[in-house]
Amino acid sequence: MGIVVIPKTTDPGRMKENIDIFDFNISKAEVNLLEAHEKSENGRLFWWPNVAEHPEDPFASER
Repeated sequence: MGIVVIPKTTDPGRMKENIDIFDFNISKAEVNLLEAHEKSENGRLFWWPNVAEHPEDPFASER
């Protein structure tokens, strides 16, 4: 896919906003949903359908 997100700023306010993305809580029900997905056919908390075609597939040894 070749897509990488790199936040870049020199503004202190924007830096704080970028860091604040980690300031959240999830409920036990949400944790259960994530854990259920982790055990599903795709088995990861992210889905990268073309990874097997990528020359640097990080999961090749697991296939």
